[in-house]
Amino acid sequence: MGQLYQDAMARVRKFGKPDLFVTFTCNPKWKEITNALFPAQTAKDRLDLVTRVFNLKLDALLKDIEDGVLGNVIAKIWVIEFQKRGLPHVHILFILDEVSKLCTAEDYDSMVSTEIPDPICHPKVYETVTSCMVHGPCGPDNILGWSSFPSIRLVVHPIIHPSRRPSHHPSSLHPSKANRGGREPFLNYKTPLFQGIAHSALFIA
Repeated sequence: MGQLYQDAMARVRKFGKPDLFVTFTCNPKWKEITNALFPAQTAKDRLDLVTRVFNLKLDALLKDIEDGVLGNVIAKIWVIEFQKRGLPHVHILFILDEVSKLCTAEDYDSMVSTEIPDPICHPKVYETVTSCMVHGPCGPDNILGWSSFPSIRLVVHPIIHPSRRPSHHPSSLHPSKANRGGREPFLNYKTPLFQGIAHSALFIA
């Protein structure tokens, strides 16, 4: 473990600080898993199958990113952990070249979204987001929750040091991304009204 840490720090020393923090979690409802289960079995009964499918999909994700879907990646670091339910989960740090780094509000808009997709134009994406990426219940049903509004967990996060992590929940609605001012690199994510429901970004940098 100590050697792996030193290897990671060597990459940061050579290529600079990470630009993106990407999380990827196994979904026990993936058809590659459910189609291979025997009657009365669940994903937790076949951890070998779950791990194999997760690794295949992780390889596909890394290939897409290496092909430039998030920009030109010059270095990456990742670690895989297993959650309490036994599902594999990966944290990945990406270092982008100078041309691909996020510098403006438009750059962030092209990479990060905190909006519920349109169910008419993008039905598959809408189904995925609402079933896998929305925290709840919120409001009167869960007064101890993060926010009084439903919030979307981001998959791609810009890197901000933990000591500078904002705790402004619930977030206000904003027509576009804008710097919060001051010396800290905090951003107000674009969180518009959609179908009469306010959605607040849960910042997990």
